[in-house]
Order: sequence, then structure tokens, then C-alpha cells
Amino acid sequence: MTSYYHYTSAEGLKGIICSQKLRATDIRFLNDYREFNEGLTHALTRLNELSINAEGDSPEEADSLRHFYSRLATLVELEGLRTHSFVTSFTDKKDNLRQWMSYGKMNASYCIGFKSDFFDALKGKLSTTPTSGLSYAFEKVSYEGHQHVNSIIAIENIILRIDAAISGNDVDNDELMDDFASKLVDEMIEKIMFAACAIKPKEFTDESESRLIFLTNEAKIAPQNIQICERSGILIPFIDFEFDYEWIEEIIIGPNIQTDLAQKGLESLLKSKGINCKVTPTTCTLRQF
Repeated sequence: MTSYYHYTSAEGLKGIICSQKLRATDIRFLNDYREFNEGLTHALTRLNELSINAEGDSPEEADSLRHFYSRLATLVELEGLRTHSFVTSFTDKKDNLRQWMSYGKMNASYCIGFKSDFFDALKGKLSTTPTSGLSYAFEKVSYEGHQHVNSIIAIENIILRIDAAISGNDVDNDELMDDFASKLVDEMIEKIMFAACAIKPKEFTDESESRLIFLTNEAKIAPQNIQICERSGILIPFIDFEFDYEWIEEIIIGPNIQTDLAQKGLESLLKSKGINCKVTPTTCTLRQF
């Protein structure tokens, strides 16, 4: 089964192991400044188009769909302004040269391999931690434009949901239909926001990234849960979340001119925390001086 790998520096690895926490960074502060905004802008453009041009089997259905998309566009725009989005990145690329060069540091890179079922275990952990008030999802990053967003808001999907509710007698009066529509809007907003956090340009396809995404707004998260770190003079918001050491399957030491020493130091750190996992040096023949 596929494991998930998180590449980091020696300093990052030490922080992760010693604190037993992973960090999720505010998406606005990631390397690609277009992230999130590009996906959200596309969603809003498409929703506004559908609020004008949506077609149904009858004039009444078309009017209902247009009203639905207009309401959804308004609320998605509002949510985009007030939502805090935090992400932690993983990949299924083990011991990958591109990852070492992009996300590690010279002679100080490490790759933590988490077990394939770690997200399922994490869901249970999150339900009992201070981050439990957040919405979260594990999303595969899309590099194919905005197909994922389009599929979420497609007219046929909305009609299928409504038809299913009608056939199940869940909306047999106006009050129930309004309640159903309100819940559907809330569900769609969350899906759109998660999708917007998992879109990257096709130039990054070879990263094969997956993301653990947290969504919140100022009303849903206590200020003390948001922390601040400094990088190159910029103050960057983040949250952290706990994990269990047993979820670590292996740690790979990146390209290093002193691999033997790096391995001895890493093994000492792991032993001090009672962590029993595989430790191996990279097979990438990259020398950095």
C-alpha cells in the first residue's frame, strides 16, 4: 500500500519528533502565491455563469437552479474572505530527487514516511485535540486545471441530489425543501473550499502531492490555536496537530556528505523518544558542497 512522505529539513525533523506534532501552514504563505486564490476565483466565475445560464427541464427548475447558484456564489465569496486555510503537504514519491532539491536543505534533508492508513488514525486523534473544531480533509492535489471544482458544482450533480431527496420523501413540503437546500449549500461551500486548497499548476505534476487541509474562520477557532513563526522576515500563521510515533514507518536521510554521522544522530534522537522505525540513507547520488 502507498505510504505518504513528508520532506523536511534537519531543523524541521527535530521539531516534529521532539514536539510530536506536524505543522499546517496558512495557505496564503506557501511558495506559490497563486494557490487558493486561483481555485477560488475559478469557482466564483463558474458559479456566477451558472447563476445566469443554468438550464433545467422546465422554466421553474431553471429559475430554482439559478437562484441556488447565485446564493452559493455569494456565500462562497464571503467564506473565501473570512476562512483560514492551513495545509500540510505529503507525496507518494519516496526518496525523490526533485523533493530533496525543492523541500530540503543542503546536507540537512530528511523524509518521514508515514503508514498508508495514517489519515484514518489521525481522524480519531483530531476528534480529541484542540483542533477538533476545524473542518479537515485529506485531498489529492489536482494539476488538471479546475476539473475537480467543475465536477463539484456541475448542474447534473445538484439535480441528482435533489431528485434523490425527493424520491426519499425527505423534502415533501416547502419547509423541508428549504432546510435541504440550506444544508446542500453548506456542504457545497465546504467542498469548494477544500478543492480550492488542492489545485496547483501543471508544472508541479511530478510532485504527486496530497494535502491535509484544515478550514476554519475567526468564529470557529480560538486565537491561541493560531501560532506565528518567522521566515525571511515574514511572520507566518500556522497551526500544529499531534500524531502518534507509531504512525512513522521509516525516515530517509537525504543527500549528505556525512551520512554516517547523520544516521547516528538520527538514531539517537529516535531512541530518546522510544521510536522504532526503519532508518535508511537516500539512494540518490547527489553531492552538495
